[in-house]
Amino acid sequence: MNNEPRLVKFLKTLNKEELMSIDKYVIAIQGKNNDCYLLFAFLVKHCENSELNFDATYLHKHVLPHSTIKSISNYLSLLKNSCEDWFVLNTIKKDKLKYQNILLEGYLQKELHDFADQQVLKLNDIISKDNGFNIEKKLAKAKMNHHLYYSDHPFKNNHKGEAMNMVMLSYFDAIIHELLLYQIELKNWGKIQTEKYEKWYKIIKKVANQINTKEAQFIKSLADIQDNPTVEKLKNLDDTFSNGIVDIKSKFYIDATDYLRLAGIRLFRQQQDVDRNFTFSKYVQRLHYMEENSLRISSAMLINITGQLSVIYSYDQIKEFIEKWIFLTNPGDRKVTLLRCNALNCLYHERYGQMSEYILGKEFKKIDDKVTVTILLLIALYMTDEKGMAEIKLKNFNYFLKRNIKELGINKAKRYINFAKFYSYMLRNDKHNAEKCLQEEISYRIWCNKII
Repeated sequence: MNNEPRLVKFLKTLNKEELMSIDKYVIAIQGKNNDCYLLFAFLVKHCENSELNFDATYLHKHVLPHSTIKSISNYLSLLKNSCEDWFVLNTIKKDKLKYQNILLEGYLQKELHDFADQQVLKLNDIISKDNGFNIEKKLAKAKMNHHLYYSDHPFKNNHKGEAMNMVMLSYFDAIIHELLLYQIELKNWGKIQTEKYEKWYKIIKKVANQINTKEAQFIKSLADIQDNPTVEKLKNLDDTFSNGIVDIKSKFYIDATDYLRLAGIRLFRQQQDVDRNFTFSKYVQRLHYMEENSLRISSAMLINITGQLSVIYSYDQIKEFIEKWIFLTNPGDRKVTLLRCNALNCLYHERYGQMSEYILGKEFKKIDDKVTVTILLLIALYMTDEKGMAEIKLKNFNYFLKRNIKELGINKAKRYINFAKFYSYMLRNDKHNAEKCLQEEISYRIWCNKII
């Protein structure tokens, strides 16, 4: 809902353990036997209920009738601030390297050098463990040396002229590896957007030649395969990856998994001899990583995964996949996400008669959901030869797009409007003009190509 408090939107994203933790934090900050906490307890208990309206007027009527709407608005603001504080602390505590570095910086500011020395030992212990490539460790080491140098700690005197060399070497190592990571995305995004990033490639190439480790070579190869994929390169890279060159606890592990998957998809689309299970296995690796680290995936991500895998795998396999991983999405979006994924599965497996089961009579509040399910319904009507109903729905869809161009954004709106034009031509059996629409950006291009 548009008038839903930001606090409620935030609470919907938390899992059971996080809700218990935040509840304890709010009690410690706000106290328990007061209206502010009573309001918070109600929101925690009911935040996943999409039927409720959580604005101040509703909360005044149903939760705190003895209070005032202004007071409730103030409570919501106080609670949001407390929850943001908890979120920052909880995020930092999950990142051991960041946590230890923040403690180090604090101890150095207080000139508690013996405490700082203990933090350095803890940081070095974490950093020195060889579990494979981990950019966060390199950045943490650079940050640690920076804190030590720019303080009154005896670090500079202990290491004399070598102190600044230690700072520079650690930062140089971290920055070059981070630039190499960016280069992978430059290649990937440049491929998707047909964008040239030549100036950045030249800069990165100059500095990247300074490091020639096996980890750096792996990252360079992962960048190269984004625009020059071959089955042999992919196999070699995946073998190296599977043998543990990347720390499985690092953030880059999930990125590397995705980049390998994208290369596999491109080869599959080029009809190269790539294992059809490769893409699926990489998605499963990604989702297991997120499950193990108590991370959510966005509705858009699961919907995109469903679309990509549906091209390769059977209807029943995709349905099982959706049902297995839907729990990783935000609870507040889960119901709609499940409907959209199932409808998309029907689309790609030409079960057009079943699509309406997941669309008709259902409530979709977000504008992207409304547009998507309308397009899926239009496709279902066309493929089941219900042309009269299709014309009525198309007319309403065109009105809807005109009213909501700004909210959709120009680029999205263009793809949707072009689809509506294509659809209109196909209803009139004007394939000549319909084909012209395919020369532009268009939504659901795979279906459009199929029926043309």
